[in-house]
Amino acid sequence: MSEVISEQDAPARKEQDVATIREQRLREGREEQVHEWVHYNTLFENGDAVASYLNMRPAQGPGEAMITVREDGRVELFIYM
Repeated sequence: MSEVISEQDAPARKEQDVATIREQRLREGREEQVHEWVHYNTLFENGDAVASYLNMRPAQGPGEAMITVREDGRVELFIYM
């Protein structure tokens, strides 16, 4: 895992991730609205940082996120976007 995302950095990271996904799908000629599970090998400092990320537009709804809490308290995130 290369970085740990803080609560303060989470909103900007969400914007960056959404833009990256859209660009990748357009390059591949896929519909922008196609949803799939995404994992960026990033960790969040804690649950508050994950909540901040998930609540940014487009917000994930029920069942569209999975988290794994590690022994050190950091949180790994998989999202459906």
